[in-house]
Amino acid sequence: MNQRNQTVKEPGLMCPVCGKFIPTSVAELLSCRGLDCPSCGLHLEINRAQSQKALEALQQLDRAHKRVNSTSRFNR
Repeated sequence: MNQRNQTVKEPGLMCPVCGKFIPTSVAELLSCRGLDCPSCGLHLEINRAQSQKALEALQQLDRAHKRVNSTSRFNR
């Protein structure tokens, strides 16, 4: 199956070395220094200085998600 057509329900990214899926979460991306591929062991370092704008956008997304969950009638 083509990766573009593949529906991924779990958040994460594809490993640039082995092509396997690296699961992660917004909370993990905001708090960790890097990710490890569970298949090949590649360590992806997060350069927090160069990623500042992306990390700020993730923080906004995380806050919005928490607001929606706290006010949703479906989660009660």
